[in-house]
Amino acid sequence: MNPVAWAVIGATVATVVYTVASVFSVFNLVRQLRAQSFSEVYERLQGEVVREARGVIYEMDERSVSFEEWKADAASVAAVESICQRYDYFAKMVRFHFLPKKIILRSWAWQVDRLWRVAKPFVRSRRAIPGQGRLWEDFQWLARKSSKWLSKTRRTAVLPVER
Repeated sequence: MNPVAWAVIGATVATVVYTVASVFSVFNLVRQLRAQSFSEVYERLQGEVVREARGVIYEMDERSVSFEEWKADAASVAAVESICQRYDYFAKMVRFHFLPKKIILRSWAWQVDRLWRVAKPFVRSRRAIPGQGRLWEDFQWLARKSSKWLSKTRRTAVLPVER
């Protein structure tokens, strides 16, 4: 066989191996980036302050407290504002593909949808202030995606009873 053919075969095999290794490395880097992003977001959403703020909002939702009733309460406003800020950051991570939307919707759609329903009137009131018209729009985007996903999948937040 021609020595040039062996050189071409060797170069082709090396190129294929190098390409496969490069693609594998890129996939691993993407996984690492997503894992780091997920860890960062999880820490931000599970901090004590955020958990307490979520509790305040859940309580307002369960008691069906209207925005008119709680807008003068500084603690309620602070809780909702904290949630809006944190979940807007979370939604940005999803919107810009640092976190996979399918997994986030499967895991957090109920929570995002519920929090947004309580926060929505507050957000509207804040957006009425000049220069604040786009405030927390990523949180709203994720809430819309969550609501749409929940209605499409007809999933409920109640876990099945274990047998």
